[in-house]
Amino acid sequence: MPADPRLSSAGSFEERVAQRLATIERQLRGFTSWLGNGTAIPSFPVYDTPPAAGRVGRVFVLRSTGKLYVDDGVVWQPQT
Repeated sequence: MPADPRLSSAGSFEERVAQRLATIERQLRGFTSWLGNGTAIPSFPVYDTPPAAGRVGRVFVLRSTGKLYVDDGVVWQPQT
């Protein structure tokens, strides 16, 4: 199964690498856009209140502050 389920596992190695790089480029453009205009990051969920922590690696953006939080397995850690 490919790292990104939206990508096909068919094709040559070079085609799969090109697909993955295109996906990463789109995500970076979205993040760069977010940094420039202060809107929510399209690929991260946006919540009014944090959900319960406990699953390491999850991320979300708090709507009121626009700040990114990462679940460390115990609490949500704000990212600076």
